[in-house]
Amino acid sequence: MKTVFLTFCFFLFATAVHSQSVFKSFERLRQKDLYSARKGFEKKIKRYPAAASMGMAMCYYEPSFRDIDSSLKYLLLAEKAWGLIPTKTIEKLEEIGVDIMFSSELKNQLSDLFYGRCKLMNSADCFNNLLLTQSWNQNYEQIKYYRDSLLYLGAVENRSTAEIQTLIALYPDSPFKAKLDALHDQFEFESSIQNGSESEWAAFIEAHPENRYSGPIQDSLFAIFDRNSAYALFIEKYPNNRNVSVAWNNFYTLETNYYHPDSLSVFIDKYPNFPDQERLLSDLDLSKTILYPFVDSLSATIKYGYVDDTGSWRIEPRNWFDEPSFFKQGYAVMGNDGLYGIINKRAELVVPFEYDEISILNNSFLVVSKNGFYGVLNRNGSIRHPLKYSDAFEIDAEHYILYNDDSVEIYNVHSKEQQLKGITDLEVFNTFYYKLWYDVKVGLLKKQITGGKQELSIPTYYDELILFSEKKCIAERKNKLQLLDFNGEVLKDLIYTEVSRISEGYAIAGTKEGKVHYLDVNGKRVLDVEFDYYSGCIQSGLFNRGFAIVKEGNFFGLIDTLGSFKIKPTYEQLIYLNGAYGYRSNGNWSLISLESDSVVNSIFESLDAQDETSILFKQDGKYGVKNVALATVLAPIYRSIKKYNSYYVVLPCEDDLMYIHNVNGELACDQGFEKVQAVNESHLSVSVANKNGYFRLIDGKLILF
Repeated sequence: MKTVFLTFCFFLFATAVHSQSVFKSFERLRQKDLYSARKGFEKKIKRYPAAASMGMAMCYYEPSFRDIDSSLKYLLLAEKAWGLIPTKTIEKLEEIGVDIMFSSELKNQLSDLFYGRCKLMNSADCFNNLLLTQSWNQNYEQIKYYRDSLLYLGAVENRSTAEIQTLIALYPDSPFKAKLDALHDQFEFESSIQNGSESEWAAFIEAHPENRYSGPIQDSLFAIFDRNSAYALFIEKYPNNRNVSVAWNNFYTLETNYYHPDSLSVFIDKYPNFPDQERLLSDLDLSKTILYPFVDSLSATIKYGYVDDTGSWRIEPRNWFDEPSFFKQGYAVMGNDGLYGIINKRAELVVPFEYDEISILNNSFLVVSKNGFYGVLNRNGSIRHPLKYSDAFEIDAEHYILYNDDSVEIYNVHSKEQQLKGITDLEVFNTFYYKLWYDVKVGLLKKQITGGKQELSIPTYYDELILFSEKKCIAERKNKLQLLDFNGEVLKDLIYTEVSRISEGYAIAGTKEGKVHYLDVNGKRVLDVEFDYYSGCIQSGLFNRGFAIVKEGNFFGLIDTLGSFKIKPTYEQLIYLNGAYGYRSNGNWSLISLESDSVVNSIFESLDAQDETSILFKQDGKYGVKNVALATVLAPIYRSIKKYNSYYVVLPCEDDLMYIHNVNGELACDQGFEKVQAVNESHLSVSVANKNGYFRLIDGKLILF
């Protein structure tokens, strides 16, 4: 026990001596005797590492003795050994302000110095070394940012995509990753694109699909084709381009002429690979759906909308709809505050409400007028011809004309270029030719469906041109007639004053002596007969169904194609009624049907052909209808009868309501109407008892709403 006690006393004595030595070095440190202090700390560092290492760290931190690498080295050693210092020594160290908190403060101060040194060096390696060795550095995030910024600047200078890829792989969480990605794509783009050709762009897109410039280049590639609307070629060449859906949509829009009903059904058969089949089928169904304009009777204000034939709203009523028209070619003219625009069947405004008048032409163009001037719009609402013309109308599906003061401009729907200049008027001559005027002279113009150059087939040399047959015409000049072909070649000089067109192989020719001769298709006189000329015989004396009306003296009769009388000239007046004939005698009219070999004698006050199948007659002040076989379809009990397609609208003498009958004279619907009038070629508008509606002429359906 004595030995143990003596050993413990010796340990305490040694520790006290040590402490005295360490504190003496701290005192010298306080006195700025850094050299002596360091020597003192060095002597005790192996035996007493914590206190001596802390002292060494403090020595090397002093500005006049500064070595931040050594200071950090000893500070880390002190921290490691701090837990082994006896309590009394810790207390004495704390008395002079040296404790573990002081260690943390010194460490933070050193971290700023290391950070500052790397900033002065402007070295990415320096910052990277700090990140690898000083995870505790209070400037860690700033150090990381500086390192990555310097690496980024180096990549900018070196222009190496491989270097950038390495940096991204090493530092995936770098705040400069997005910039590095962009820089990589930029260098990849700049090294690949030299002249910006289509082939170069296409090759880049294929080689670098993930490059951020691939998308804009795809857009630039699309723009080449978009400028010329070459969407079909674009889709074929670049099916994976990100603009293919746009190309398909634009192609669909243009190919169907902005969803024209006639074009939609063609498109669906022609392009089965169109990706948006659902939309196409929806548009096709909508194009075939007849929409009817109605006012919303439940609304406190006047709102117009459109219903289908089931009475369901397909375009909800709107306050800004006024004077709605039926849809034509998928478009409807709509009024708003006294001006007019155009909507489609999706209620989208195609043409704004800014025109005094709008007409939808059969060739799909739109004639608009404002302040007395006319212009033409394309079907998408863009201006084709500005508002500067005195009038505008279509000639046929392929051509239209614009009047500009005293001149006329002719245009083909396939071209914006004026076809001929200086003409004063134009009209359809037959299926393949136009008749045109230069001042008072006329010529023939051959139609060019594709919009190519148009040339006169017969020059403007004649006073008049009259259609004679499919390949020939009658030309008049200085009161003389000639038979021409459509190339202007004179086939025959004619001695007649007037010549009709060919009908059933014969033309009527008037002579100077007031007689009528018959000519064949070559202009040669046929039928050795001669009859008297009468007013209108050039039209009403043509052969119809093998017979022609002739006049001899003061009476009329019928001849056949051999010139023999079918009915001798015994009637005061004889008219053709589409298969039947009416004749007047003693002020009354009778009917003759050659087909049924029947006669209805002298009971009619008037006769009129309504169309090719029916004859309107008046008897005892009332109207009725017979067919061409002279059978009565509607008895003469009506104040008025009008025919629309295959339906008759009648107003009975004993009733103030109007009724609709079918072609057989039967009631098409039991409902009587206060008002019936045509709104277009396929519908009648009807109204009764505060209800309005439409009667559909194609199938006899009544839509009341």
